[in-house]
Amino acid sequence: VQNHSLAKAVAGAGMGEIARQIEYKAGWNGIEVVKADRWFASSKTCSRCGCIKAGLTLADRVFRCDDCGLVMDRDLNAARNLAADAAFRTAEMLLLFGVNPAQVKSLVDLGLKHRSQSGQSQLQLRQAYPNLAVLFQLN
Repeated sequence: VQNHSLAKAVAGAGMGEIARQIEYKAGWNGIEVVKADRWFASSKTCSRCGCIKAGLTLADRVFRCDDCGLVMDRDLNAARNLAADAAFRTAEMLLLFGVNPAQVKSLVDLGLKHRSQSGQSQLQLRQAYPNLAVLFQLN
């Protein structure tokens, strides 16, 4: 972190406390916090095609996809995957609350922005987010 004061404050607080504060402040402002599953492979999953690179280690700072050839910073790849996951989870919640699927589709399209439109990628997404299956049928 470039801001050393912020880095020191974050290091001094436990991650659990930071998460608690985020949830508290979000709830205070009427914002829903969307959490990724603890075992979601955000760093090991290609943000373009969805392929999982099982052999990725913490020492690997650059993500290189063997399937589609994507090369990017490991943390940026993980951030894109987490953003897509949040978009998909939010879309699932909207569908469960009865929002029109045609209106929710734009949110899913946002999640797909950095993914290819291959059938394999959509199949993986259907398995991971089964409540979104109706959106893949809209064109």
